[in-house]
Amino acid sequence: MLVQLKVVKAFVAAQPGAQRIRGPHSISLLAHAKAGGPASRQVLKCFEALGDAGAEPIIPLSDREAASVQGDHIFEPGSNQQIQVTLDQGAVICTRKGMRGRQLFHLGSRAFYPAGAPAV
Repeated sequence: MLVQLKVVKAFVAAQPGAQRIRGPHSISLLAHAKAGGPASRQVLKCFEALGDAGAEPIIPLSDREAASVQGDHIFEPGSNQQIQVTLDQGAVICTRKGMRGRQLFHLGSRAFYPAGAPAV
């Protein structure tokens, strides 16, 4: 996608704000364009011209907030119906029992969304 300027422009036009969304690996399209080198230079210029491309900064948790969300949380009866919330170098990680962990992004006021799904 990063060498297909027309596709990128059409995507941003069809999905306003897409230039600020973190992708499934928590990396913005702007960061991908920067990492793409010369091949993605035109896409990088396009994102820079928008003026608001790039992911929103992560809001850090206070020590008190971190303590209040960490731990095991049961949401349904059953051995795999629980999640564990941990901190890893300041990142909040949510892991459903038996699954891989997923980073949560803090929106403030102890509200979070999982990596790659800002509407959740």
